[in-house]
Amino acid sequence: MREVVLPSGKFASMRSVLALDILLSFTKDFPNVGLMERTVTIEGEHLTYEQYLAMDAVEFMPILGMVAEATKGLSLKGIV
Repeated sequence: MREVVLPSGKFASMRSVLALDILLSFTKDFPNVGLMERTVTIEGEHLTYEQYLAMDAVEFMPILGMVAEATKGLSLKGIV
């Protein structure tokens, strides 16, 4: 599990990413945000895809960084 403290002081947590999370997140226009919707909680609550898109950038970027860190070793190379 990954955690980050947002500029607002709220805690964001991300659980381990499952294959299903990746596959379902690619049905969204912004797959990283789809992955946030499935794996991240803020103060224990899940946000919707639309809530993440409407989030202030200062709050959003640390979460995006956490998702990027969690997925940096994943690759589609050799799959398609």
